[in-house]
Amino acid sequence: MTSSLASQLYQMRNVDRIISTERAQKIRASFLFDGRQAADMDNQTIFDIGRDGLEELRKTNHKFDVYASTLFSEAVKDLDRVLQTKDENRKLDESIRSFLFLLAPHFLTKPAGKAIEWLIRRFRIQEFNARDILAAILPYHETKAFLTLLTIITFDTQDMGIFGFLVTQRKARRLLDRATLMAQCARDRSLMAFIFNSVFKAITSGFGYPGLHSFYVVVMTQYIGQLLVIDDGTVQFVLPYVLDGLNHESKDAHIAAYMVLGSLATRITFTQDALEKGLCAVATNPIDIQAMSMCLTQLLQSQASVADPAMSARCLRLLAKHEAFPRELCDIAKSFDIELVMRVFVGALVRNVNSDERILALLSTFVPIIPASSVTILCECVVRESVSVTLDSGSMDALLQAIDLIRLRYSQQLEDVIGAAANSIGARSDLTKAQIEDVHKMLYN
Repeated sequence: MTSSLASQLYQMRNVDRIISTERAQKIRASFLFDGRQAADMDNQTIFDIGRDGLEELRKTNHKFDVYASTLFSEAVKDLDRVLQTKDENRKLDESIRSFLFLLAPHFLTKPAGKAIEWLIRRFRIQEFNARDILAAILPYHETKAFLTLLTIITFDTQDMGIFGFLVTQRKARRLLDRATLMAQCARDRSLMAFIFNSVFKAITSGFGYPGLHSFYVVVMTQYIGQLLVIDDGTVQFVLPYVLDGLNHESKDAHIAAYMVLGSLATRITFTQDALEKGLCAVATNPIDIQAMSMCLTQLLQSQASVADPAMSARCLRLLAKHEAFPRELCDIAKSFDIELVMRVFVGALVRNVNSDERILALLSTFVPIIPASSVTILCECVVRESVSVTLDSGSMDALLQAIDLIRLRYSQQLEDVIGAAANSIGARSDLTKAQIEDVHKMLYN
């Protein structure tokens, strides 16, 4: 009884849609044809057009095959969704949503237009699936095809707060340029949330494609760039999407996340804790080591104002898993001035070398290939840590191995740095003679 009553109420809420169907006898919503022309075409004709489009799409991607027996099957030719139960329509909506995401990379093609025409005629997606349509095709907002489809979409009252500005666009028959879209995003964060949620829903469902990732990066970076002030609320809004991107298996999703994180880092100063979390997130499961290395470099380089930017042992252990990382970082150092980054990374390696054999292994891999411009930095870090460890009477086994490794390759540079350090140490009045002798002994022997 309850189920039957719920179904009746669901159908009653759609009486207006049934009335709209009766009014549509003279004019039909259409993507390919004039409204009156479409009204003269029967369902079989539109079905044949849609089925032809699907068959062409199946040649480009076999994932379309499943829809031949569902949305484009003979069985649904006479289906009227306003007479379906709520559960039946929920399942139908899920199928339409997936199809639209799969169709998105082909949106500007003729086969896609044919398929959309059938979905409009049979399932009235312009009324029942307005949000799904926009989620799929918003990356094409500057095209005539987008405007054409926009002109027939019916927005629910509760969606007008987000999409009301699109009504103005279609009344003026004006293409939605990027500046207008971004201005609206700045005024209404819920529109940004809709865009980002749509992107990640598509990616999570396996429907990501290069154009979608590019759209996300452009919109996100422009959004960050146009804000006069980036407060904590903005950071808390943006970061979850960045982290979602880093958790996906898609290379494009990772690179998009790197670019957005880099853009954010140029606008704000992270706390040391936030910086550490960001570095670890980037280093956890990278798909492209070169892109990861560039992102880490930009993160550290952009945070020069942090009092003491550092890299933790945890982050180093994550980086130690990626054999190609040391060489990628060195290649970057050969092409760009990243002295700050090298000081942070090398300093962290030397400072934590006694804590984990994986960090010693990472340092051992890094030493032979370090760029000549960074050798002095390496030697200075080793000497500085040697002094610190000696004074604190800490374990020095791994550090001694590091010193030996560096002395074998860069003996002259190390001796020069040691000499300067020894003079500096000797000038310190708070050190005893015995302590100074211990430092000298470790560095020279």
